Amino acid sequence: MATATQTLTNRENAQHSTGPRTAEGKQRSSLNAVRHGLTGQTVVLPNEDPGRYLKFREALYRDLAPQGTVELMLAQTICDTQWRLERAAAREANILAIGHLEPLPDRIVNLEILDVRTAMIEVISSERHENTLRNLHLQESRLSRSLYKALEEIRILQDRRKNAAAADLGEAVTAHMYHKQNNLTFNPSQFGFVFTAPEIARAATRQQWRQKQRL
Repeated sequence: MATATQTLTNRENAQHSTGPRTAEGKQRSSLNAVRHGLTGQTVVLPNEDPGRYLKFREALYRDLAPQGTVELMLAQTICDTQWRLERAAAREANILAIGHLEPLPDRIVNLEILDVRTAMIEVISSERHENTLRNLHLQESRLSRSLYKALEEIRILQDRRKNAAAADLGEAVTAHMYHKQNNLTFNPSQFGFVFTAPEIARAATRQQWRQKQRL
């Protein structure tokens, strides 16, 4: 039976193990689900929506349909790079918006045409934060190059994989037709094919149909 001291200790331990209680702690906890699988670094910043990131990554993975470790790595790179590009664009807009809160010359404040005043404020804000914006644009350029490079690499890998699969299926169809013509049983796995017999039979039917269309 637990003593009074043990009971008190258990209660104190339970209080320390119930998870984050503050808003900041809960936010950090929510970020655990959106860490980079390889580096463990947090992808989503505390002021960003983890749910939006996860939905974006899910949609991107559906479109890219990566297979294998390398394609998955490239898909993750594409996801994170695009996310950072959108963050950079938002930051640029925020920097320009600061101009509306900073002291302005009277000639700008007194402009009656709203569109002209807004344009002038953005020009002034750009000049005041020129170095910050320049560094931001350099970062965007590097991210864009990384994004297009990863997209090109995953396209090449997937084209290579699909072409190899098509060639293997063609060989499987040839073997299937040979066995069929000679009334032999064809077991794809015995020849090292990963396709099922129904898949090969359907491919053979499509091949025969295309051949008839050419006649």
